[in-house]
Amino acid sequence: MGCGASSAIPAPNPTAGVEPAGATRQSGKPRTRRASIEAVEPEDDRERLPEGKGRTTKKSGRARRTSVEEVKALQHESSEDEIAQPSRLQPKSVAQQRQDRRRGSVEQEHAALAAAAAAAAEQESRKKKKKKKKTKGPSDEYLLPVPHSRFAADFERTKLSDLTKLAILGVGTFSRVSLVKHKRTGKTYALKKMNKQTVDKLKQKKHIMNEKSILQEMDHPFVIQLHATFKDPVSLYMVTEPVLGGELFSVLTREEYLEERQAQFYVGCIVLALEALHAKNNVYRDLKPENILLDSQGYVKVCDFGFAKKLMQTDTTTTTCGTPEYVSPEMLNSSNGHGKPTDWWCVGILIYECIFATTPFAARDYAETYEQIQRYAGGRMKIPYDVDGVSISKDCKLLIGGLLSPDPTRRMSAVAIKQHGWFKTMNWDALLKKQITAPWVPTVRSEEDASNFEGEEYGDEPTNEKPYNGDPEWFRDF
Repeated sequence: MGCGASSAIPAPNPTAGVEPAGATRQSGKPRTRRASIEAVEPEDDRERLPEGKGRTTKKSGRARRTSVEEVKALQHESSEDEIAQPSRLQPKSVAQQRQDRRRGSVEQEHAALAAAAAAAAEQESRKKKKKKKKTKGPSDEYLLPVPHSRFAADFERTKLSDLTKLAILGVGTFSRVSLVKHKRTGKTYALKKMNKQTVDKLKQKKHIMNEKSILQEMDHPFVIQLHATFKDPVSLYMVTEPVLGGELFSVLTREEYLEERQAQFYVGCIVLALEALHAKNNVYRDLKPENILLDSQGYVKVCDFGFAKKLMQTDTTTTTCGTPEYVSPEMLNSSNGHGKPTDWWCVGILIYECIFATTPFAARDYAETYEQIQRYAGGRMKIPYDVDGVSISKDCKLLIGGLLSPDPTRRMSAVAIKQHGWFKTMNWDALLKKQITAPWVPTVRSEEDASNFEGEEYGDEPTNEKPYNGDPEWFRDF
């Protein structure tokens, strides 16, 4: 459930040898999770701390302390010497003694005034600190509910310490998702914790802020619901609804192949979710079974919006990201950019994977996968439908072909998909209202049951994480 791993995407090798077209998969071969990746520039050496900066500071500190102690020791020795030495001066006259007393009184008066001024300054400083503490912003101490959210009342004056951790639901490259329980209300939520330092190092700052801004404007039954956010010196946090039925990936792993009617249910939910996202000028860009959760009724919840981006209808973007087997041809051809049609390409890949238990461009490595995608886009390869003896209807072939059109301007979108013959028996209103029984209803015994996420190796949670020492401006509005 965490954001995908980020690493450099290898460029396709046009001279690499490619086996004859045809996605093949040995029956019973276990599925493996695929990391979402993004083409990023190498770390900028200028962002590194100067060598020895920390050591210099420590040495300077010790030097200053030593210098102060030496001065005090010298002053103490000097005063002892002055006391030890007998006075060689002659006895003072009465006039001189009076003058000394007068000078002493003036000095005492000056000392008293200085002490009073210091006391007044200390009192004023305490008042300022107290006032500053009273006017501390809500996001500094309390969780910040999503503006205008119907769940805002549940998080009124809620601190992070008010959420008790129950279980781990998932771990990503820079995030951990936990099932938590609100001490006051007894309700459960999913808490996504993202380490600022790692987010910065992997150049995911914009992606995290995009995810937050997009999720907070969405309120759809098939998109995970963001309730509140929080930040502390080390991490950023997002509180979402708990989706405890597991992942579609787990269903595909268990069942291996889905029947078309079963695939229609899941794909139908996803089509409605993407339609809602696109209506608000967002592109998702990371559709795959690993990012599709199932609720207690077996309905879809699209999650992990780390690569989602705000994009107007005709706008394009050039970042190559997502899962290699789901990457669209226009995303590989970054000079032209890609837009919302890239999501519908991913839907075509997903339908294929649900039915054939593999993807049409699966290969030995990423470079070969990209080569096959480009060969298909150039008309030098056809989509293989003869895989493991699985049969497929004509309508399903036509839909996959319409979604996998190499030309994004000719690719099918939500309206055409919903009217397609493959969905002729689908009641879209009933699906949106969750009035259709899901192909599989997960076993969720209670709001605290995380058993559908067991079996994964999550490792121990990091301890003694250091506070973020970079520029805080990028997460100021988190």
